[in-house]
Amino acid sequence: SLTFLTTIWGSGIVFTWLLNLTGISALLVWGSIGGISLRFRMAWNAQGRDTQDLPYTQPLFPVLPVLTIVLATLMFIAQGYSAAVEQPFDVRVRAFFQGFWTVF
Repeated sequence: SLTFLTTIWGSGIVFTWLLNLTGISALLVWGSIGGISLRFRMAWNAQGRDTQDLPYTQPLFPVLPVLTIVLATLMFIAQGYSAAVEQPFDVRVRAFFQGFWTVF
């Protein structure tokens, strides 16, 4: 199916789409990891368990997951800004969807 896409749009555009797919996926995964880490620790503490019972405790616990979420969000916003604002108007819509088609 990728070969069919390259015959329609060209190999450079399809490669850019695949590259953006991996970049956006990585941002979503790391942001989710930060949120899951926070949620897990809140649930662990809500059950009255001690963090010493965990087989692995995350270094810099409250700071590291929050920093991960903030950085993933900022990079996601920067990706949207570069796709929607920095391009000339005639390619702006195409660049926006090339950058964010994985989210939809």
